[in-house]
Amino acid sequence: MMRLRSETRTEQEERARQFIAMLRSYGPGCVEDFAAFVAGEKKSLTALYGPRIIAEARFFLGSAD
Repeated sequence: MMRLRSETRTEQEERARQFIAMLRSYGPGCVEDFAAFVAGEKKSLTALYGPRIIAEARFFLGSAD
């Protein structure tokens, strides 16, 4: 997870907890599916969970791409 310049370690940990909670809100197995996607073992999260998951992940990870 990217650390924002002004973000403390505690804030980063809280953001990570919120990110995991967001993934869990998509249903059982989503955290594992996301990990597999990041590891290159799954080709698409949108096929499983829809395009919104990518937008939410970008928001939590602080990524524009």
